Amino acid sequence: MAETILEADGLSDQQRLFVAEYLIDQNGAKAYVRAGYSPEGATAGASRLLANVNVRAAIDAALKAQLESRVSESERILTELRAVAFSRTNRAARWGDGKVNLIGSDAIDDDTLAAIAEVSETPGPHGIKLKIKMHPKLPALIRLAEREGVLDKTTSGGEDDITRDDTFGSRPVLSPYASS
Repeated sequence: MAETILEADGLSDQQRLFVAEYLIDQNGAKAYVRAGYSPEGATAGASRLLANVNVRAAIDAALKAQLESRVSESERILTELRAVAFSRTNRAARWGDGKVNLIGSDAIDDDTLAAIAEVSETPGPHGIKLKIKMHPKLPALIRLAEREGVLDKTTSGGEDDITRDDTFGSRPVLSPYASS
């Protein structure tokens, strides 16, 4: 976003500062004063600046950059939730015949790496104890299901299947632990 303001053509340094200040709260008069203009006539001065084609273009470009950044962050959050929700321990470790072998971090896909909360080795009297702990799937699945509209009273089978979980706010969520 800062690059957007710095690269804007036809603006004085003070106008660039006004654009940056305007983006904070989108209050023209306050941005006008914070940018170093006189408080007297701040509303009229801000209106003139906001009507300036170059200032308006810089603001619009910066707002667009902010929106794109937020969309990108939202997508990253959803990607992480999906990684945890659909993770499989067998993508990080192999076991059988009384043995557990961790797969090297360089051989694990990014989604599985995102789902791992902890990997540890603890020496003990009977050898090394390996531990791999995954982030809990249920909260991630619930968040995704809520986002997709999958969990509500009409699709859950009735009130008996719905419980309140304070860790997710006051909205009712479907729980596999609900009493029948």
